[in-house]
Amino acid sequence: MFNVLDYDAKGNGIADDTKAFLAAWGDACARESSTLLIPSGYGFLVGPLSLLGPCQPNIVLQIDGTVIAPTSPSYWKAGSMQWLQLKQLTKGITIQGGGLIEGQGNAWWGNAHGDETNFPRLLGAQSKGKLPSRRPTALRFYGSHNVTVSGITIQNSPQCHLKFDNCDSVRVSNITISSPGDSPNTDGIHLQNSANVEIRQSVISCGDDCISIQTGSSMVHVQSVTCGPGHGISIGSLGEGRTAAWVSNVTVEHVAFVGTLTGVRIKTWQGGSGSLRDVKFSNIRVSHVQTPIVINQYYSDGRSNKTNHRLSPYLKSPTIRSSAHTRSSRSTWPAVIASPARPCLYPIWTWSLKKTSTTCLLLIVGKHMECFMALSFLQLIV
Repeated sequence: MFNVLDYDAKGNGIADDTKAFLAAWGDACARESSTLLIPSGYGFLVGPLSLLGPCQPNIVLQIDGTVIAPTSPSYWKAGSMQWLQLKQLTKGITIQGGGLIEGQGNAWWGNAHGDETNFPRLLGAQSKGKLPSRRPTALRFYGSHNVTVSGITIQNSPQCHLKFDNCDSVRVSNITISSPGDSPNTDGIHLQNSANVEIRQSVISCGDDCISIQTGSSMVHVQSVTCGPGHGISIGSLGEGRTAAWVSNVTVEHVAFVGTLTGVRIKTWQGGSGSLRDVKFSNIRVSHVQTPIVINQYYSDGRSNKTNHRLSPYLKSPTIRSSAHTRSSRSTWPAVIASPARPCLYPIWTWSLKKTSTTCLLLIVGKHMECFMALSFLQLIV
């Protein structure tokens, strides 16, 4: 057991404990099946930190206390993209415990709080506050295998809360992610170029996607998650900047959405290429959700060129089997914005509504025969 207090960490929330964390990590990394302890009852102020491998197998980071991000501009380089990073841990890494990772994101959101579309104002507010315009992710894993995250709480990240990039065999369970519903671009969990991912029995509240599944992700299973506030669970956006994007074998089931912008959605950019295959959404419950299902092949963030390109990533056979007890604030039917050249092919829908709102709307933007042919497989059960 390697306790950060034994490495001269103060744990008073004021003194900089970054060096103590690095020293404790160095010793824990060198010993198989070791544990680095962040004890309860203390608050540790830690600057941008990279815990690097390779390490001996099966390292545990036990977070029982509170880890606090600094808000002084002196800690942050202009290009800092993450606060806490674990990198190249290929022999097993576990983060567990009942502790808290506190990102203090309100210092970054500034005057643009809640307005994710007004990026010039956001950057201006940060410039005046002397914090850099690029906001960091709270906790990021890169190039790691056999990753487990359980029990902890991550809150108020300046941007994304938990990110997995180029990882394999990831298990996330019983965690809580929390930031205000109007905090800009504060995704809960972000997946990219990662495979064999399981996310279950967790509660996510944020200002953007509760879970964002990006290009290069495959074999993703999301189960028994509660999302809200936030923007729902999204695949994409894919194909930005006319790039190729590939996602496959995604299952989202037994998920509840409460007070979100959308429930489940697929977003692809105009002009992109690639494919999205073998996706299943099932047993989805929504309450006070504006649009429970969205498939948008003309996605735009409001800042990019809106010229219509005919191509977009190819969507094949998404399956949606949803049993919904719903009070939807706008629409209880799917919203489909389809590409004329590569519409979603043969979606299978079973949408059972046990309590509906007064407004039911099926929105199709663009009169493309391909879209209507695909929707001929739609089964609406009311």
